[in-house]
Amino acid sequence: MLKSVAVMAAIGIAFLAGSTTAKAQAPINLGVSAASLVFTGEGSSSNIGFAFGNVCPNGSPALCIANEGATTGHYDITGSPTITLTLANLSAGTWTASQTSPLTFSFCSTTGCHGLGNVVYLTGNLQLVDLVQTPGGNTGTFNYTGTENLTDLSGTLASSFGSSGVLSLNLQFSSRKNIESLLNDTNKITGVRIGSGTVDPTPEPSSMLLFGSGFLAFGAILRRRLMA
Repeated sequence: MLKSVAVMAAIGIAFLAGSTTAKAQAPINLGVSAASLVFTGEGSSSNIGFAFGNVCPNGSPALCIANEGATTGHYDITGSPTITLTLANLSAGTWTASQTSPLTFSFCSTTGCHGLGNVVYLTGNLQLVDLVQTPGGNTGTFNYTGTENLTDLSGTLASSFGSSGVLSLNLQFSSRKNIESLLNDTNKITGVRIGSGTVDPTPEPSSMLLFGSGFLAFGAILRRRLMA
């Protein structure tokens, strides 16, 4: 009985040691944006263009609401790089994304992330990675593979958030028209908005190392207890 209690205590100590620093910053949850995302056919059999319009217009406080725990504000995505989506798998509706320069993502206290009294909670360079739109569906997901795509972070949350993040966006299309219909065409699909999204931190290497050391400590303690 005493040996079992000792083993359980060892497990608790190891997990506590491994999780103290590895505990992650809470994710930032993103709300609906304006319908300003545009997909444009380029007359290509594999590529289409993409652009963010004014996703969070001024005077629209109900749009682009974001929160991180008790911290509530607004987000914005700005910049005008040339963004190209390249078909990766037609049957799965997957595309890879490339852009000529980073976009800027900001999580702030005010709409549009500017003006008197604005507090920047988190801002960084955003790189689109990939997109999936299920054929026949009216939704899509940017960064559906969860790859790190938010870097050079600053703001009041930056020190606890880590050096980078994973930003994913769930898109809402006004119809079930697939963006693949723009291949070999020069038409556009408009009326697309961000329906929701998240910004998640990526674990720091030191946190992962400590988490692993907790398991090593558990193994060593357990071995000694069992041999006693």
